[in-house]
Amino acid sequence: MNDSPETPDLPWVDVAKAVCIFLVVLMHAELQIEAAGWVDHEKIAATWRVINEFLRPMRMPTFFLVSGVLAAASLRRDDPDARRKRYVRPLYLYNLGRRL
Repeated sequence: MNDSPETPDLPWVDVAKAVCIFLVVLMHAELQIEAAGWVDHEKIAATWRVINEFLRPMRMPTFFLVSGVLAAASLRRDDPDARRKRYVRPLYLYNLGRRL
């Protein structure tokens, strides 16, 4: 959800991101279930493969498109706190990771 008072919440954005994440989970579940041999009927496994192949080109691009809708407003905002969050925090984490 968006905590910013000047930007209204867009429920469809949250729903679209959740659906995309769910579709990615389904793809990984298909790979694991097939590898484990949990599906007895080849027809069910084949149907699941077809559905996943159909959804493959739209899962991640839709997620990044929707995330871009949210990022555009954040990038246009010109306050020092947003700039600090955008640049200083990742550098801090990068340096912390390097030292570990």
